[in-house]
Amino acid sequence: MLAVNTENAARTSRAEGVEPYPLHLPNQSCALVQIAHKDLHCSTKSGRAGLRVLGIFDAASKAKKHFKKCVKRGLVSGLPAFVVSLFETNVIPSCKERSVEYLAEKAERLQSEYAEKMKKKKALFDENLEKRREIRDEEAKSGARKPDEWTPKNKEAPKLPPAAEASGSDSDDDDDEAEVKRDAEIRNQRFVALSVLIDDGPEQEDAFTLYGCFDRESDAKRYVNDTLSDHEEQRHLFVCDMYEWLFPYTIAQPGMMKKIPFSYHHEQLNAYMQNKVQQKEKVAAFKRAMAEREKDKQEREAEAQGTVESKES
Repeated sequence: MLAVNTENAARTSRAEGVEPYPLHLPNQSCALVQIAHKDLHCSTKSGRAGLRVLGIFDAASKAKKHFKKCVKRGLVSGLPAFVVSLFETNVIPSCKERSVEYLAEKAERLQSEYAEKMKKKKALFDENLEKRREIRDEEAKSGARKPDEWTPKNKEAPKLPPAAEASGSDSDDDDDEAEVKRDAEIRNQRFVALSVLIDDGPEQEDAFTLYGCFDRESDAKRYVNDTLSDHEEQRHLFVCDMYEWLFPYTIAQPGMMKKIPFSYHHEQLNAYMQNKVQQKEKVAAFKRAMAEREKDKQEREAEAQGTVESKES
């Protein structure tokens, strides 16, 4: 039996009955974004990097024109906005003095560090998967488990998160003027596909990469699962709300990645890990139910004891 690992496992099935989206979406080549950090024009209370996507365009000139019009009409705050190319990694500087050369070098370094980190995680994952397979094979031989019992028969529909949780309340500019008014939002642009790189250094200059936007979250998820995941195999990919402040560092907080829905690129691994998470959730739900039951029992006993004492008096 061939051991399944991240190298030979089949990819997660694509959506049936529809053609996958192209990697580069029509009329989408650049994005209009605002960024925030501790020593930038827009600072953050947390002292960490943040970004807000204001729209995606087919030309930088259109992005700039849209921003000027929105500022003039009071639809968006006059905080500095920048035009960035899709599929390019952009570092959010901690201060205004960062040079273009510094940011380019920082982006390459973060990508290299992240690739090495993912390589180690991948090797550890395959090692643990092989150990689990050997244990299950031994159990199957001894009759304690059926040979294929460990493989889930019904694969969960792949789910990708609406990215790391973030809100404008983390920004110092959290009044009504800092919000993006509805009229500033672009038609058919509500969700954006992106990835982030966390800077573990003292500068905490996180990076982001934007890929494309959609009107419906389901379409954005399908693009990520069916198309983008083949291009970006070494990154966590997210679907986020546009026009809201997003803070990449939140995904690095303990337990955050376990709280959001996920999908693995490989079908067998995705089914296995989804099943593993479901089992943990069932155990946790059972423990909560038992704790609640015990609490109710104690309350009823306390009430009964009070009634007895009342009659005796």
